[in-house]
Amino acid sequence: MDSAPSTSILPSNCTRKTFNVDINASGSAVEEAETVTLICEHDLPETLNVTYKWRKEEDTIESKDKQYIIKRTFSEHVGQYYCVVQSECGNYTSDPHDVTIHNNNLIILVICGCAAFGLVAIMGTCMKIKMHRDKVRHQQRTKERVQQMQRAHELQNRGPQPNQAQR
Repeated sequence: MDSAPSTSILPSNCTRKTFNVDINASGSAVEEAETVTLICEHDLPETLNVTYKWRKEEDTIESKDKQYIIKRTFSEHVGQYYCVVQSECGNYTSDPHDVTIHNNNLIILVICGCAAFGLVAIMGTCMKIKMHRDKVRHQQRTKERVQQMQRAHELQNRGPQPNQAQR
């Protein structure tokens, strides 16, 4: 909402009743954590002393500079931004400027989920291979023990060898 003082108290350099205020932005639709710079531009006479105010939706932002910088954008920065220029010629508000943030959380979640699944699959495969090797070794050791026991049993059943008895 723009308000201008009555024409009787306007300074001489306020030659018209309406002035334009616009927001020029470095980016309106950005990725999360990128920087957005909003610059308030107006066509008020340069000789006027002006002050700037920024708003997001209906909330006032603590910035009185011509530009408003959001260094690391996140979802809470999404919304409509306004610039208010206050001068001796009146107060003028820009049209809303939309800032949107592309959120990559879903992509990151899918990548992490796939990586976790892959890691579990690899670990499972390694465990299965190790268990199979252990089983084969165990079977081989068991077979060797059985053979040793059979040889020992055969030796016991044969009795002393004739060459050994003559000594």
